[in-house]
Amino acid sequence: MNARLKAEAPHRDIYSFQGTFVYAYDDEADEDVNSIGLDLENTMWASTVLTMGEALVLVTYTGSETKSQLNMRDPRTKSGKIDDEISLMSIFLFLVLMGLAAVLTALKGFHHEWYITLMRFILLLSYIIPISLRVNLDLAKAWYSWLISVDDKIPETIPRSTTIPEELGRVQILFSDKTGTLTQNEMEFKALHVDNSRFDLKESGEEIREIGRKMCKEGPLADLEGIIRKGGKPPRRQKNALIRDLIYTLALCHNVTPVVASDGTREYQASSPDEVALVKLTEIMSYVLVDRDQTSITIQNPLGEEERFEILIDFPFTSETKRMGIILRDAKRDKIIFFLKGAEQVIAEKVDSDSASKMKEAAENLSLEGLRTLSFASRLLNQNEYDDWRAKYDEAAAAEENREEMKRRVRLELEENMDYIGVTGVEGTLLCPPRQTAGPRSKDSRVSEAGRDQGLDAHRRQDRDGLLHRD
Repeated sequence: MNARLKAEAPHRDIYSFQGTFVYAYDDEADEDVNSIGLDLENTMWASTVLTMGEALVLVTYTGSETKSQLNMRDPRTKSGKIDDEISLMSIFLFLVLMGLAAVLTALKGFHHEWYITLMRFILLLSYIIPISLRVNLDLAKAWYSWLISVDDKIPETIPRSTTIPEELGRVQILFSDKTGTLTQNEMEFKALHVDNSRFDLKESGEEIREIGRKMCKEGPLADLEGIIRKGGKPPRRQKNALIRDLIYTLALCHNVTPVVASDGTREYQASSPDEVALVKLTEIMSYVLVDRDQTSITIQNPLGEEERFEILIDFPFTSETKRMGIILRDAKRDKIIFFLKGAEQVIAEKVDSDSASKMKEAAENLSLEGLRTLSFASRLLNQNEYDDWRAKYDEAAAAEENREEMKRRVRLELEENMDYIGVTGVEGTLLCPPRQTAGPRSKDSRVSEAGRDQGLDAHRRQDRDGLLHRD
């Protein structure tokens, strides 16, 4: 096989890779015949572990060119303000000492061997510099760290550094992440909103489950299939059809992998707890994720039948795009579906104006309750549409210059005229009351929570968690 790999020069960014795999090359013409564009999804960085399946790999970067080596930095020594103040004080006292020694030597006169006299005064005045203060301070820090580790009021607290425990008394601003710090790394599904109707899981869970059971035989976007193929404009969709499509979207548009433990229990692995919460919701609705790999997703519907969907292309979520998309081929019904989910500001640009206003209103209402919202849309493609678009995307993916920009433009073409499905709301379970986590604070201290939520959502949740000052 006459093949070659073209890869970009080594760099530090672990979230970026651009390469081209040429699997047909004409030596006589010195040009590529067939090639495939490679990106981050085709890479395994050094020291990573493949937990499932097998992989055929070609080593591209070695030694000092690997990402781990390029990102290595010399460790920074941590020091508190007291250490810096003592260092400045020691320098100042040393200058004072040298000045006094020079003055006393000058008063005695610069006679023969005057430098010996200078050294004598330096030794006599050396007690000006508090050398023992540094030793006593280090011993005190070690003692403070031990007291923190055995304090009954803050159990399981482990001081990772014994050099800065006294800095706790100087804290004025406390920044805290939300997920995993103020909340557990688990999300709980609360509500969904389709069209102009809201459904709470506790109150309407059985109704949603029954709709999903009755409508699953038709499959996703069944009510649009005939109209789209004839080139007609989709009418106002029924609520039941939207609920069915929303459940299918939750069950299929994600990066969750099911793992069966040795005791037979099913667990889900994903990069985000939000994804796991949504897949668990579909399991409650009797849509069970059976298997997922790089090429297909298999689910079991409420009737006990397995449905297999071939993954044609996957657009993972990034902080820049704020959305995730996936193109699937329904093997049972032979139709191509594009599912899209993300922040309501982004998805609102992909649907018509009426749907966008409904989506924003639903997301705002859910945010008022402190829920994290996610909006969903879909598009049914015929084979010719997909083939034409895929040819453009493959061409952009194989480009050696401006590849990401070209892929972005082609993706935007696909995301036009999307059909709005609905909005979901999930909530993170508090690890413990945040005010208790923050502890007693002085009037000058501030607590700030870091997160990706919108301002209204964050303000509502901080009010619930007791982090807002009330004057």
